[in-house]
Parts: sequence; structure tokens; C-alpha cells
Amino acid sequence: MRLRSIGLAFLAGIVLATAAHAQDWPKQRQITLVSPYPPGGTNDIVARLFADKLAASIGQSIVVENRAGSAGAVGTKYVSQAAPDGYTLLSSNNGAMIIQPLVNQHATYDPLKDFTPVTQLAGSFLAIGVHKSLPATTVKEFVAALKASPGRYFYGSSGAGSFGHFNGEFFKATHGLDATHV
Repeated sequence: MRLRSIGLAFLAGIVLATAAHAQDWPKQRQITLVSPYPPGGTNDIVARLFADKLAASIGQSIVVENRAGSAGAVGTKYVSQAAPDGYTLLSSNNGAMIIQPLVNQHATYDPLKDFTPVTQLAGSFLAIGVHKSLPATTVKEFVAALKASPGRYFYGSSGAGSFGHFNGEFFKATHGLDATHV
């Protein structure tokens, strides 16, 4: 139930350190939008697009700051410790908000107590893609190919401990597969 509550609370995607705001927000100073992932990735791109639109809308500059590490836990922890004034925002996802607090001892933030959801910035889906040399055009064929050659295949994600990594492990466990995460 706790996992479901966390997931529902953070489908919103972007969160504030707290809901407390000064009456003159956002005019006091520049806003920082933290992307807890490396520059150029999906989260970073979405954060930058959002920052540009929000800055134009509220008339205040917004700087996107990448604080990557530990599958999103480093930047998320940073925002959880920021002043609760609305000037430090977080562009996050399910990996940093659901998985990391459950499996990473360095994710010392509590998604339900330390953050307030504000809005959903984007939606995404997961897909399986294979090299054209693999004779599989359906999931059934893909599973059969992996079962026929245990340990021969690799799969990638955005990083160890990420949502994609855990989905890959779930897929392997569900189908009894032997593939290596890279």
C-alpha cells in the first residue's frame, strides 16, 4: 500500500520542497529547477522545456541544474534539504521517488513527507527494442530467443537502480530469463 501511495503521489512528476511560499513569489529571486539526472537525458530535456515555458509565464528566470548520481537520489536529496520557499523545484520520476527510497540507503528523503506534487510534465512508456539481427518480431519470439541462449544477451537502461533497470529485472524474473543488465 505504501508503494502505491508513493506512486500515486508522484505521478505528478515535478515537486516543490514544500508548499510554503512567500507572498511575492516568484519575484524575489531566480528559481532553480533541479534535474537529478545527467544533462541530455529525458528528464533534463523535459525540465528545460518546462523551465522555458514557466519562466515566460511567471516572468522570472529559471535555471535548470543537473545534480546526477545514484539513479536520481543525489539531486532529489538535495532538493529535500533545500529551503521550503518555492525557489528550488525538482523535476523527478518514479525511479527517484519510488524505487530509490526503497532500495538505496543514500536516498534518505521521504517522498511523502518531503515533497508536494505540483504538476505532471510528461508521460512515457516502456518498450522493448532489439537489434535487427535477432530473429524476434514479437515478445513471444524474443522470450524464446533469450531462453535458447541463457546469459548471451544484454539489456540496457538509464542506469543501475533506475526504473528501467527494475522493469528489466521484473521482465527477466517473470519469464525466467538470463540476461545481463548494462
